[in-house]
Amino acid sequence: MTARQEKNKSAESLATSGTDKMTARQKKAESLATSGTDKMQDNLYNTNSLDTNRYNIDTAELDFSTENYSKAEIQKQNQDLIEQAYKFLTNDEAGIPFEPETVKLISLWTNNPKQVRKFIGIILNARKAVQEEHNISFILDDEPELQAKITQTIRRYFNALRSDDKKIRNQENYLYITMKNMFENYGSARQQREYRAEHPTKKDREEAFINGLKGGLPESIRNAENYK
Repeated sequence: MTARQEKNKSAESLATSGTDKMTARQKKAESLATSGTDKMQDNLYNTNSLDTNRYNIDTAELDFSTENYSKAEIQKQNQDLIEQAYKFLTNDEAGIPFEPETVKLISLWTNNPKQVRKFIGIILNARKAVQEEHNISFILDDEPELQAKITQTIRRYFNALRSDDKKIRNQENYLYITMKNMFENYGSARQQREYRAEHPTKKDREEAFINGLKGGLPESIRNAENYK
């Protein structure tokens, strides 16, 4: 029995020894695995860096400077932008408070987007000057009458430029003065209407009374000659 017990102890010793070797082997494997993970992370980092550099290179290639195009190409590009200006300049994102007809008219007389912007800027500067000088505000989006007057004034401006009897040296200054006068006249007329509405005269009351009577009469009588 003693011999058998000693034999069993020897077997246990061998088993323990095998376990130690397996543990050492596992630690070595884990170390290799960890090392592999670090290398993979390094590779991923390098890959991301390469991707970033690639996108930076691609972005740098986007250069739309005019020197990269021929005169014919630039003219074609400008023509497209000018013809479509009334669409993208009069939407909510652009923030230019003009009706499409106004921008269409300006586009007919300009050669490139810079001139369109400058022309519009002069009109808006004239409006700003009148607002500050006379303590009045013009909300173009809410005043269709003013929108129509702007378009009409621009046509008068171009007509003056084309007239043989007018010699206008500084066309930008002339545009500014023309638009400023228009805003002042429109603002003055609007203030007079508002004042008369708040302080009606005897004549205004009589006219309002007569118009009220007409409104209550049949249409055939309202349109009669003696009620016109």
